[in-house]
Amino acid sequence: MGRCTAHELASLGARVALAGRKLEKLEQVRAEIIAAEPDAVGRVTLYSCDIRDEAQVRDTVAAVLAAHGGIDGLFNNAGGQFPSPLCDISLKGWEAVVRNNLTGGFLVARECFTQWMEANGGARLDDGAAPVAPIAMAKNIATRTFQFCADRAVQLLGGMGYMRGSRVERLYREVKVMMIGGGAEEIMKDLAAKQLGI
Repeated sequence: MGRCTAHELASLGARVALAGRKLEKLEQVRAEIIAAEPDAVGRVTLYSCDIRDEAQVRDTVAAVLAAHGGIDGLFNNAGGQFPSPLCDISLKGWEAVVRNNLTGGFLVARECFTQWMEANGGARLDDGAAPVAPIAMAKNIATRTFQFCADRAVQLLGGMGYMRGSRVERLYREVKVMMIGGGAEEIMKDLAAKQLGI
């Protein structure tokens, strides 16, 4: 999802800062973006960062601010899971999942807030209002896209797509959680409609 979001933001003219543990993967995404959007050459920057490391996160956010002059929004997309039943995950494995999915996301969000957004805010519409309706609609589009991809993957794999332990089965299961987490589709539609006055 992060790669596709970076492509979309760059195609819309945004300055994009890509952060991740493996610089090679980030370089590949930047090359794809520039191949599709040649004018994005100076707008896409890369940062090698382990989001579980507080000092690295602090330094990375500072470097993004130095390069871009501000942060309008954060797409906090890092995460992972062990493809095994809960009863088979060790305490060490559980702690790794929590550090990756919760602690890392918290550290990045906190640093973006304390280093920039607390004093300057994030993305705003022209009239100064927070972009609640577009964000609600974007969440619905993202989760519907994820649902579509999961459905097609299961369709292509047939019965294999439902086998416990396969990556597709896990994604198919998790898409249901993603669709509800942060607000179910109906709630997001209602929120967007209220914000737009319809």
